[in-house]
Amino acid sequence: QNSNLNQAAALLLNGETSKTIIIPHVETSWLWWTGIALNNPNTSAINVTFTPYDDNGTALAPSTFTMAAGDKLAKLVQSFWADGEYPAGVKWIKITADAPITGYELFGIDSSGDASSKDALAGVEAMALDHGATELVYPYTPKLTNKVWSGIVLLNAGDTAASVTINGYNAVGEQVAHTTNILGMGKRVVSVVGGTGANDIFPSTTDDIRWIKVTSDQPILGFE
Repeated sequence: QNSNLNQAAALLLNGETSKTIIIPHVETSWLWWTGIALNNPNTSAINVTFTPYDDNGTALAPSTFTMAAGDKLAKLVQSFWADGEYPAGVKWIKITADAPITGYELFGIDSSGDASSKDALAGVEAMALDHGATELVYPYTPKLTNKVWSGIVLLNAGDTAASVTINGYNAVGEQVAHTTNILGMGKRVVSVVGGTGANDIFPSTTDDIRWIKVTSDQPILGFE
């Protein structure tokens, strides 16, 4: 919240737990911020390790800490490291624990330092590594305008390169855009439908895109 605007985000808190969960999108540049919430639903303390990755899929300096039984942590992503130890270039995080845990992330724009910008907020539940899929559907992805935009994230958190096909469809189910991509281990696609140049998920698009289907020969994760 700031003095001019309240922001809200909705996400599914389904209670699923795993020993390995993925935070698929971390952004702290410009006015962006990212926060992470973790829950230890177990009856004993656990050790938790954050292993961050950059956009090349390279593992960066990890952070390990202990969570007490029933504990919850919720703070900015940088705060899970000691002062000055948060690595540069973090784009996603693999979280491993001794016992199953659950969590989610919030990320957004804090416009308090830039009067020409507007606040934004989004929420994404942490994703179990073994819940990747070979088909993902993004159900509503209108093309970028001055009033609306659709951001797409695809992540290969596995140990095998993935061959990915991305198709865009209009409101009556006709394919109107197509592209392919090789996602190496630990790599992502982060794009805007109708963005500029490399920021567009498709090399060329029409104004008619309403939803997107992604197919892959390896399990991948994603959200919009």
